[in-house]
Amino acid sequence: MEEIKTCTSCKEEKPVSSFHLRRELGEKGRRAICKTCHNQVRKKYIQDNREYHRIVSYKSSLKTRYGLTQEDYDTRKKQQRGRCKICSGKEEEAKRYLCVDHCHKTGRIRGLLCDKCNVGLSRADDSLGRLLKMMVYLLRSRYKWLN
Repeated sequence: MEEIKTCTSCKEEKPVSSFHLRRELGEKGRRAICKTCHNQVRKKYIQDNREYHRIVSYKSSLKTRYGLTQEDYDTRKKQQRGRCKICSGKEEEAKRYLCVDHCHKTGRIRGLLCDKCNVGLSRADDSLGRLLKMMVYLLRSRYKWLN
């Protein structure tokens, strides 16, 4: 028969398996709050702190992913006047930071892009042929006389 434990948050008695393990206490050590309450607390924390963690996470990954310091990023952003290098959309309009676009083969940084342009290039696998075919497709769908 499984041991029972009381959650300090919801005050319900639940099987010990309903509580996360605490690594530092070994196999027997469990958290004081149940998994359900822990998940609710975590979800609320993420919602309340989403913007802060998104920015901190992105800034810390600049160095590890691209070898850029925050100053390097800010310099590039200033050179581009805070706009996407492809569509010239402002960072504030995109509601996200400008993404670092780089060549996946060489690792060379090409510029800062809005999320839409960055994802578009990524989905096209940086293929000029695929991008040209996409352009032709859009032109043909817009101008019937091209068909």
